[in-house]
Amino acid sequence: MKRLLLISTIVGLAFISTGLYAQPDGKPLKPTFTYLTIDPGTGEPELFWAPPSYDPEHPNPTGYIIYKQYVDNLGNNGYHEWKTINNPATLSYVDIASDANAGPISYTLASAGPNDPSEQTSPHTSMFLTVRYDSCQNRVVLDWNKYAGWRNVDISHYNIYVGNNSNWQNFQKLDTMLNKALTSFSYTVEPFQDYYFYIEMERVNPALATRSNMVTVNTRRAIQPLYMQVDSVIAQENGNHIYFRIDQTSELPTYKLVRWEQKDSVQSIFSAKDLYTFSNKSITYYHDTSDGWAARTRPFHYKLDAYNGCNRATTASNLGNSTILRVSHKNTENQLIWNNINNPHNLAVTWKIIREVTQNEATSSEVIFNGVNPTDTTWVDDITPFKGQGYSSVFCYQVEGTVTASASIDAFKSRSRKICVDVTPDITMPNAIDPSDTRSGLVYPRNIFAPIVSFNATYTLTIYNRWGQIIYQGNQGWNGKLGNGAFAPEGAYVYRLELQTQDAQNLVKTGSLTVIYPRK
Repeated sequence: MKRLLLISTIVGLAFISTGLYAQPDGKPLKPTFTYLTIDPGTGEPELFWAPPSYDPEHPNPTGYIIYKQYVDNLGNNGYHEWKTINNPATLSYVDIASDANAGPISYTLASAGPNDPSEQTSPHTSMFLTVRYDSCQNRVVLDWNKYAGWRNVDISHYNIYVGNNSNWQNFQKLDTMLNKALTSFSYTVEPFQDYYFYIEMERVNPALATRSNMVTVNTRRAIQPLYMQVDSVIAQENGNHIYFRIDQTSELPTYKLVRWEQKDSVQSIFSAKDLYTFSNKSITYYHDTSDGWAARTRPFHYKLDAYNGCNRATTASNLGNSTILRVSHKNTENQLIWNNINNPHNLAVTWKIIREVTQNEATSSEVIFNGVNPTDTTWVDDITPFKGQGYSSVFCYQVEGTVTASASIDAFKSRSRKICVDVTPDITMPNAIDPSDTRSGLVYPRNIFAPIVSFNATYTLTIYNRWGQIIYQGNQGWNGKLGNGAFAPEGAYVYRLELQTQDAQNLVKTGSLTVIYPRK
C-alpha cells in the first residue's frame, strides 16, 4: 500500500511538473516589422511583417496589433492602437484610412496573444517627399526625410523616378543615388510641363524596396508680355513725356523705364539710368524731368524692361528717343537741323515740320513739310514773304517724326520741343520829313519820322537838335513838333533808334534827318 502511494505521488508530481513546464506565460513574442512602403498613386501606407519564431515558452500569436503615431494638441506624441488583425496568417496591411501625402507616417507592431499583446516593435517611418520649383534656375528640387526602420548598413541606394502623369507604374528611372546620406536631388526641367516624382530606397539582405509618396509640380512660369512698346517721346520745356504700353496679359511682377545716353547699349551702359520702377502694367505714361538741361541739348533714349521674380530682365521694348531740334537764322532763311529716330528695321520715317508765327498779335501754326525722309534731317525755311506783313520777328518750329508701323512692329513717334529763333529785322530810316504834309493814303506818311522795320518790334526813338538837346523821345514816330506843339524849324537833326526784338536783343541805329517845308 505504501509502495502504491509512493508511485502515485511520483506520477502526480511528474504530471504537475510537466504541466507547469508546457504552459506558456500568455504573452507572445513580437513580430518582425519587415518594412513600410507607400503606394505613390493613392498615398496609402502598406505594412509588411513576419511572425515571431516558434518558442514553446510563448504562445503563438492570435493576430497582430498595428499602432500608429499620433501628435496631440499640446505637441505630445506617442503610438495608439490603430488596427487589430485577428488572423495570424495575415502578414500585411494596407491602411486606406491614412494618407502619407500629408507627411511622414510611422507605425509599430505587436503580436496579439491569448491574454496580453507582445512588446511593440521598433517604429518604421515612411519617406516623405516634397518638391520645390525654382523657376529662376529652371529646375525642381526634391527633398525627403530618411526612412526609419532599417539599419543604415542594410541600405543600398535611392532610385529617383519621374513621369508626366500620375500613372506611377510607367515612370522612368531618372537617377540612382548611391550616397545614402543625401536627402535632396535637383533636376533641370522644361517650362510649362507637368512632372510627377517618387523615390525608392532599396536594401540588401534581404532585397526589399520602400517607396515614398508621389509629388507633382507644374513648371509654369509667369506669362511673358507679348509686347512692350514705347509709343512716343514728346519733348517739352520741362522735360520729356514718354508714352508706352505693356501687354495686359503679362504676369511679370516688375517693370522699369530705363534711359540711355546713346542708342548703342554697349556704349551707353555706364550712363544708363533707371527712371521709374513699377508693378502696375496699366501705367502708360511717365514724365522725365531729370537732367532737364541735358535733355535740351542731346537726345535721350528710352526703353522698358520687364523683370521676373528672380529680378532678372526677361523682356525689353523698342528703344525710343527724343528729337533735338536746332534752328539758326542767316540772311532771309531759318535753317533747321535735328537728329534721326532709332530705326533698326529701316522702316519708312515720316517727318512733319510745324511753324508758328504771330501776326498782329494773333498766333497761328502751319505744317510746312510732311513727307518721308527729308534729306539729312535738315530744312531751310525762307521767311522773305513774311517781311513787312506785320509779323513778329520770332519764328517757332517743331519737328515730329513717325516710324511707320509694319506687320510685326508698332509705330513710334518723336516730337521735339518748340524751338524759336528771333530774326534780326531789317531797319530802314527816312532821311527827311515835311511836318506840314498831312496827305493820307501814302504808304509811308511824309510828316512822320519813323523806322520801317521788316518785322514787328518795339523801339525807342530819340531826336536831338544841333546843340544836342533832346526834342523828342518816345516809342512812336516823330511828327516834327517840338514839346510846346510848334513845328520844328527847318534844318538838320540827329536821331537814335533803340529797337528791342522779342528775345530781348537790342539793335541801335543812329543817323541824321532833315526837316524841310515846301516853298510858298
